[in-house]
Amino acid sequence: MLMSLKRTPDVGDDRGVALLAIVVIMLVGVVAAILIASSVMFALTSNSSNKQRTQAFVAAESGRDQALSNALAATCSLSATNLQATPGAIPPYYEATTDVCPSATDSSTFVITSTGYGSDGTKSRITSTYSRLVTYTNQPGGSLAYIDGTFTLTQSQYSGDVVIRTGNYDCSTSHSIINGDLWVLQGSAILSSNCTVSGSVYTRDDVTFGSSEVHVGGRIIAGRDVNISTNKFDVGKSLVAPAVGDVLAGRNIDFTGAKSGEITGSVRAFGTYKPGSSVTIAGSAGGSVSPNPAVFTPTLDQVEKMTRWVDINADVSLWGSDVHWYTVPNGSCALDVTSYLTTAPAAGKTRIGVDYSACTANVTINVNRTGVLPYDTVFIVPPAVKMALNLTGAPTSPAGRTTQLFVVHADANPNSVPNCVSGADQDDIKVPSSSGVNLMFYTPCGVGKLTGSANPFNGQFYAGNSGSVNWVQPVFTCKSMAWAPLIDLGCKLGEADGTGSGTIVVTKQPAVLITQVED
Repeated sequence: MLMSLKRTPDVGDDRGVALLAIVVIMLVGVVAAILIASSVMFALTSNSSNKQRTQAFVAAESGRDQALSNALAATCSLSATNLQATPGAIPPYYEATTDVCPSATDSSTFVITSTGYGSDGTKSRITSTYSRLVTYTNQPGGSLAYIDGTFTLTQSQYSGDVVIRTGNYDCSTSHSIINGDLWVLQGSAILSSNCTVSGSVYTRDDVTFGSSEVHVGGRIIAGRDVNISTNKFDVGKSLVAPAVGDVLAGRNIDFTGAKSGEITGSVRAFGTYKPGSSVTIAGSAGGSVSPNPAVFTPTLDQVEKMTRWVDINADVSLWGSDVHWYTVPNGSCALDVTSYLTTAPAAGKTRIGVDYSACTANVTINVNRTGVLPYDTVFIVPPAVKMALNLTGAPTSPAGRTTQLFVVHADANPNSVPNCVSGADQDDIKVPSSSGVNLMFYTPCGVGKLTGSANPFNGQFYAGNSGSVNWVQPVFTCKSMAWAPLIDLGCKLGEADGTGSGTIVVTKQPAVLITQVED
């Protein structure tokens, strides 16, 4: 019997497809693993690189700090080094240099360049600029306002010491009065036409009395010559006995042209002395005096440093945490701000600040007040615009104290000299004929001939060189003014009525980081 076997029909075999799928999945897994591993390695490498850069930056700052400490040490050093190659060195690794040693007697600016290294040699370099102020205190009455440039007075009166830092003091054309001492640090004093200095006169160069009446209440010390050819003068008559009005010269004294005069002290010249027949001298007189009798106490250099320019910039944060600030928007830079000065400050604030830093056009500070201004106020004007003060009305102070107004045209550069951006001889000041507040007018740009205002004011006049020798100062009475923590200015320095000087205390203030740039 024959048997017939039937074959089952072919169907698709899925085992190959499954194998392929497994292979693909494995490949994807491998790729993913590789990518993950690469990401991990990149992250590890980046973290390591960031760590090295951070180490290098921290090391650079450590080098900066050490260089700063070395520069400010009693014996200044201009470098600081801690390198990995140095035996026994431990991180942080750095090398730093300072460009100059900061002055021990003068305000100065210096730059520190510091390079820091990570453990693998990664480098970071920073350049840091520091400023350090040096202040002088314990002079009788403190120090005084800053006046720069040749100073010509016309029918004016100034109460307080006057320091002319550059150029001459010229009072040869009309009656003017200084109720205090006159210091001319880099020039001469020319006095005539009924000019009066109630205190003493100190000049680096000459003292000259012109053709008409001159009165010096204290003494005269001239680094060079004293020449007197006036028909009437007196020296030392304001001093209280036993103080006397000496005339002392570092070179020559010549009285031959004098018509009449009186000196209550002695006359001594290091060089020649030529007497005048009409001059009465209470003490001795002569030339060829040794050692040189023209000795200044304090020295002219000390006076220059004590009265050096105080830089005030536009940073409102420097004026203290108790100031309630008003910001004047650009386009409103001449509005009347009286309401700011008469509105009670916010809780915890005791003083007022008006910030004009947003102004790109010229600023006019308008305050019109008849009555009490109860709060000390500072006005901050940026360096790049011109400034004018227009104080009107009859402002007064609360009972028991005097309100202070500080009008500040910010200085552009912290280098202890006035830096004017907007143009010299352009700022202006107008004040009422009667004011019961103290005013500080601060400008690095100077003030030109004040034809629009001859009214008196009390306070401080702190001005750079106006660029004009025809500078006319209004009737002005110096008053001590202070705004903690920035300003503390008095009105007297040096010898008090010729009887002696205070003890000079030099204070080196902490160095302040002005700018820092990372390369």
